[in-house]
Amino acid sequence: MVCPCYNGLADNAVHRTLIQLVGAEKKGEVLVKRKKNAKKVVSLPESKATTSLNLICLADVEEEAISWLWQPYIPIGKITILEGDPDSGKSFLSLKLAAHITTGKKIPFDRDCTASKLPRNVLMLVGEDGAADTIKPRFRKVGGEMSRLTLLDGLVTRKEGENDVYSGITLDNIPALEEALRKLRPALVVIDPFQCFLGAKVDMYRANDTRPILSELARLAERYDCALLLIRHLKKQDSKTIYRGIGAIDILAAARSVLLAGRNPEPASVTDLIRIDASGAVLEPKDRFAIVQTKCNLGKKGPSLEYSIDDSGLTIDGISEITADELLNSTMKTVDQDVDEWLQELLSSGPVEANAVKAAAAAKGYGRCKLDGAVTRLGVLRKPSGFGGAWTYALPSNEEAAVAGQDVIPAPEGGVAPVLACA
Repeated sequence: MVCPCYNGLADNAVHRTLIQLVGAEKKGEVLVKRKKNAKKVVSLPESKATTSLNLICLADVEEEAISWLWQPYIPIGKITILEGDPDSGKSFLSLKLAAHITTGKKIPFDRDCTASKLPRNVLMLVGEDGAADTIKPRFRKVGGEMSRLTLLDGLVTRKEGENDVYSGITLDNIPALEEALRKLRPALVVIDPFQCFLGAKVDMYRANDTRPILSELARLAERYDCALLLIRHLKKQDSKTIYRGIGAIDILAAARSVLLAGRNPEPASVTDLIRIDASGAVLEPKDRFAIVQTKCNLGKKGPSLEYSIDDSGLTIDGISEITADELLNSTMKTVDQDVDEWLQELLSSGPVEANAVKAAAAAKGYGRCKLDGAVTRLGVLRKPSGFGGAWTYALPSNEEAAVAGQDVIPAPEGGVAPVLACA
């Protein structure tokens, strides 16, 4: 530190003045230097940072009750994960929750007995849906208060005489996130999907990469008394429930609550299948979904809930007995149906070389097991294109499809038909 106000005072006078300012006790703590122009400048030694143990005696800790945004599904000051396949209505469900928060209405099946809640702000980081064509229309359908929902759409750098420069935001930019929380004081922060905002340098399958980010996010949620909802997709391959979410297991470990969303496998009621509006026109059946709480570190898990989506919006319909395994099994069936439809369309114009089919399946994210399953279900024929030619995949004809117990010759790994020796 340099004192700019030295004006030729005696050294002792300067020293006394500095002692009054900084509380120094010894003259040796003040360094008096002389510049080349003979004008004296007084410098103070810079303070050095020290690191010590932060020990917390449990007797000094005051107990606090858990606060809930939606009891027992979403706690305040903690991280919650909402996971499921891309077609499970996760983003729409988050907007439904935001609508209740921004209007002060109680969320359906909330165990909190508070009679009423004040409207609060919601902050969203959205990486896949458009604000104008998707988010706002959906939010309007579920009755949200537009003025209380804010999207954090990256950063903007402004310089006089130049065009504004826009850049994305990543979750390791804690100062920017904290600034948004400080300004808005939201009750809920939604990050949809979580992996979109990790940044190019972060490998979400490495705990060493994700753990520091999740720790900082948890601190922000606690400091600003808000619920943090991370939305993520599921892996394509089959696995246990707790391992189905993409990314390192540390992501799940950091969450205090985990919700699994998927298509409802239970049979639809007649009223769900046959719907008629006030004018007597027949409406399309609702898309039916369910959420299951697969983890809750703060108390007993909540019951599974059914929700549905149609042209009018999203409604949370009631309690369900569906389990996580049943929900995952229904999701896997949906994936199988997707693979079947894709393969059928690919082969609809005629035979395709086996290697080309495998490459196209890999590009779509379908593994070898998924492709082989679709080949079996559709009765796809695998045969050489000619003597010594490449192996091909082809849809069976009506006659071939009617043959029961047909043996299918597997194509070799190289995808080329063997050349048969002459007799």
